[in-house]
Amino acid sequence: MIIKSLKLQNVRSYKECTIDFPMGISLFEGDIGSGKSTILMALEFALFGLGSSRGASLLRAGESKGAVGLIFDVDGDEHTIFRTLERTGRGIQQGEGYIKGPEGVINLSSSELKEKVLQILNFNEPPDPKSQSWIYRYAIFTPQEEMKAVLFMRPDLRLQTLRKALRIEEYKTARDNALSLANFIDTRAERLRGKSSDLEIKMEELKGKVEQISKDREALDPLLQQEKKLEHVLKVLDDQLSGLRKDREDLSKVEGEIPELRRQISRTYEDIDEVRRIIESASEKLEKIRPKVDELLKLSKPSEKDRDFLEKEIEGLRKKHKTVEKAVNTLDNKIEDYEHIHNKGVCPTCDRKADPKEFTKNIRAKSGEREEAQKEADRCEQAIEEADTLLEELRIYNQSQVTLSSFKEQTSGFIETIEQGEEKMRGLQGEKQRLEGRVAKALEEFEKLKELSAKLKPLEGERKRVESETKELGKKVSSLEATIVSNEKAKESLTNEIENKEGMLKRAGLLDEYRIWLEDYFAPTLDNIERHVMISFQQEFNESFQKLFGLLVEDPTKEARIDEEFTPIMEQDGYEQEVNYLSGGEKNSVALAYRLALNTLVRKVSTSMKSNLLILDEPTDGFSKEQLGKVRDILSELECPQIIIVSHEKELESFADQIFRVTKSQGESKIGARV
Repeated sequence: MIIKSLKLQNVRSYKECTIDFPMGISLFEGDIGSGKSTILMALEFALFGLGSSRGASLLRAGESKGAVGLIFDVDGDEHTIFRTLERTGRGIQQGEGYIKGPEGVINLSSSELKEKVLQILNFNEPPDPKSQSWIYRYAIFTPQEEMKAVLFMRPDLRLQTLRKALRIEEYKTARDNALSLANFIDTRAERLRGKSSDLEIKMEELKGKVEQISKDREALDPLLQQEKKLEHVLKVLDDQLSGLRKDREDLSKVEGEIPELRRQISRTYEDIDEVRRIIESASEKLEKIRPKVDELLKLSKPSEKDRDFLEKEIEGLRKKHKTVEKAVNTLDNKIEDYEHIHNKGVCPTCDRKADPKEFTKNIRAKSGEREEAQKEADRCEQAIEEADTLLEELRIYNQSQVTLSSFKEQTSGFIETIEQGEEKMRGLQGEKQRLEGRVAKALEEFEKLKELSAKLKPLEGERKRVESETKELGKKVSSLEATIVSNEKAKESLTNEIENKEGMLKRAGLLDEYRIWLEDYFAPTLDNIERHVMISFQQEFNESFQKLFGLLVEDPTKEARIDEEFTPIMEQDGYEQEVNYLSGGEKNSVALAYRLALNTLVRKVSTSMKSNLLILDEPTDGFSKEQLGKVRDILSELECPQIIIVSHEKELESFADQIFRVTKSQGESKIGARV
């Protein structure tokens, strides 16, 4: 991991500040309280959140919001992380943040941000938002106040911490998990053996069920044969009864037909009487109408002329008679005028004198015309009278023909009625004979029904007895079959149960083998591996620690080493010396040597620390000038591409690649860089 840039907003004594971190050794120097350690706190906050710290330790006093932005590089991929602090009614809390990388910008909560950073850095740690990163604290950065704490830790706590930092704890975790699994397997095996403890009892119970099923099957066979025979007898009886019952049903129908047949015969007699009355009535009416028909048949037609012709002829004669009479009247008037002139001798029209002789001649002529006209009128009157008489006779004749036609039609109807009646009479007589024959046959079959009923009753009794016997036997068979089925199910259940219990015993045996392997082989092997790994780490750690301590403390009478519990041991002139009795500078030398040796070892263990970063917070506190001069050689030997040092020692400026001057004025810190 390489730090590229850090931006602070309202963090402790900083309002707005951006720091670009170069490669090599960067020194942040300044007076005590100027704000140097704040930079390191902000770096850790940006990566892992507050952890066990309080928000009030970071947010600038009097401000409601603060933020930290960090740009860092891991294996060539650049990542930007942004975290916020907010002052609320419940105190100062972490707000939402984001992380930007090759995948883009992802908005995350504070705990999710820590989990994501641990994945990027490949730190094998639980993402607990309320704890610090052990690898970061031991491999990259240890606050000043914790530098010497490692010297005075209890050995068991120190080992536990080193196991986490060096990732040896995984062996112990694997061993504990293996023993827990062995314990679980043992419990599971005991439970399986407990569930299979009654296996022999179940096998004896199964043997008893098999024997009982065999006995029941032997007892069932004769019962089934007897049941089969009874069912055959019952079938024969049912067939006989079915035939008899069918015959009885047919005969019963005949018995029910007798009253109906008698009613039909009675109705046939009534129909015959009714038809006879109709024939007699039609015959009487026919006899009455025949004389009238004979009389009308004797009449002859008075004329071949029809009525319309005669009426037109009469109408013509009357018109002619009227014309002739009119001519007679005209001639009478003319004769009367001629006689007046003849008698007066004067023309009444022109008052001239007329010759009487001349008018006498005219009178005779007109009188002759009148006589002829009168004869014609008389002939017309006679012709009209004759025509009227003929028309009346024709009317009477036509009326008689209508009456004759009616009489003929009635005669045909009476004859047809008589013929139909006689035909129906013959049919009714035949139906009467047929019904009387059916009644006689039904009476014969009724006698057979009485005989059939006498046979049916004892047969039904026998059938009932056989059916009852069959039912009783069926109950025994069903009961025995049910017992066999129940025992078969019990047998199947016991067989499955025994197989399961035998399987459980086999699994218990297999689990015992697993448990033995885990307890006697795997767990001891893990202990062995851990012990060898710890010995290897201890030797490497001790070698590095002794070398670093020898560089910092050039006193041939004093030696330092690391024991098997990674506890620093001081010796002077061959005698062990307690760390508490060392001077302040010597204690810092031991702590720094321990810290740098641990950093070197952890960098080798952690695969994500290829491009490593080292942060030192006041590492030379209490050092002499000679020791300060040794720090350059130590840092060069570490071969760390990026080292960040926070110190108030001016002597460190000589080997720093970049120097940042931290100042504080009126409560606000600022950073100025100088080469």
